[in-house]
Amino acid sequence: MYLFTKIRAFTFKELVLHVIIKLNIPIVSRTYYQKNLQPYAETVYDFISKGFKVKRIDKMTLSIMANEEKYFLRRHGSDIKVFEQVIVNEEYRSLIDLLEKCGLANTLLSVLDCGSNIGLFSAWILNKARVKKIVSIEADLENYVFQKYVFSNMRYNSDVELVNKALWSDSESTLKISSDFRDGQQWAKSVVPALEIYPNTVKSISLNQVYDEYLDQEIHILKIDIEGAEKAVFENECGFDRLLANTKLIAIEIHEEVESTTMILSILDRYGFELEKVGETTFGYKKYN
Repeated sequence: MYLFTKIRAFTFKELVLHVIIKLNIPIVSRTYYQKNLQPYAETVYDFISKGFKVKRIDKMTLSIMANEEKYFLRRHGSDIKVFEQVIVNEEYRSLIDLLEKCGLANTLLSVLDCGSNIGLFSAWILNKARVKKIVSIEADLENYVFQKYVFSNMRYNSDVELVNKALWSDSESTLKISSDFRDGQQWAKSVVPALEIYPNTVKSISLNQVYDEYLDQEIHILKIDIEGAEKAVFENECGFDRLLANTKLIAIEIHEEVESTTMILSILDRYGFELEKVGETTFGYKKYN
């Protein structure tokens, strides 16, 4: 049964390649196997060993049953790594403790997920807390489209509003989607100003514009992971002041490559957040009054 569980996560061609490599047949490129299939296989085996139910839906899509919820990932690329960080290792677990500190443990939450990728943070918080509404901002069109597919197949579809825009300092810019940040995979899509007309562009949106158009209420959790664009977002206070003033909790990854850490931490401190860093994420909360 365990063997069958492992087999159904792979295509027939992938299974054949596994066998050929095990038999040490030299005509197959080990470099290709080690770079592409082996990391995927090892991660899938690890999920199965931890009790997750893993199944290949089609050539491109994988489903994983965890905590009584079915998640959908793209089989190759960074989705599996994001799933491991957010769902398996619970890198945002500190937020649950901070909800207690803020007196929000039993509150119906309003959540803003900026840089949502395929929506795994949104799915995680929906499973961990009482959530009234999530606004999910994702710049990359492929990630956004797959996220729509993910939530259309989950029981939380009506709780999540998806927005295909890029968080920035203003709401008037046209930005280019770039693969030049870090490893360039799906989880590292970044945005840069578009100096000319590109086919792969996206409109910008500021935090204040998100607040005015989609929330206009107290934001209990603000999560930001936007691959370096946080520097541009926090350089224009007119673009974030209303939203930040009405936010209780923040979880933000500040990317050292863009040299914005001191500026952003100073702004968050000025807006009344008590800050602590756990792993790569800085968590902030305003004390309950």
